[in-house]
Parts: sequence; C-alpha cells; structure tokens
Amino acid sequence: MNYIEQINKNLNDSTSNFFDPRLFQATEANKDNLHFGDAMKAHDKDEFIKAMEKEINDLTMTKVWTLIRKSDMPSDAKLIRLIWSFKRKRNPLGDFKT
Repeated sequence: MNYIEQINKNLNDSTSNFFDPRLFQATEANKDNLHFGDAMKAHDKDEFIKAMEKEINDLTMTKVWTLIRKSDMPSDAKLIRLIWSFKRKRNPLGDFKT
C-alpha cells in the first residue's frame, strides 16, 4: 500500500496508527497565518510592512502591473482584487526563518 492509500485507509476507518502531519496541521488553528488587521497589530508588524513593500517593489520592477486610476480603466478591463496573505515562516524545527 502506498503512502496516499494508507492515509485514505486511516481516514476511512478512523485509526490513528499512521500519523500524517498534514492531517494534524489542518485541524489546528495556525497562529502564524494572519489577516491584515491582526498583522498590523502584531509585535512584528514592521517585518510584515517590509515584506509588503518588497513585494510591491518587485512587482513594479518586473512590470507585472501598471498603476492607473480606476476611472481611467478601459471599459472592457477587469479589476483584480489584491489579497495580502501574512504568514510567519518557520524552519522544520519551528524556529522563525531569518
């Protein structure tokens, strides 16, 4: 039986003799994933701001987008919503990556 088949078997028969960390991860709230408001209240908010500025600069430098006024958008263009995802990254031992 391969790895995926074993996971599926254990999900179906509710046994716990085979532990898959991805299953555990899905059941726990992850305190390293934040919404914008939470990230801006966090003790490390300056790091999140730096990351946002870097992302915007990288996208601008590679000409992924051009900033224009919404009123100047062509009528056939679609507006793309921007969603920020904030995650504190850790190494396999659980320490923050630097």
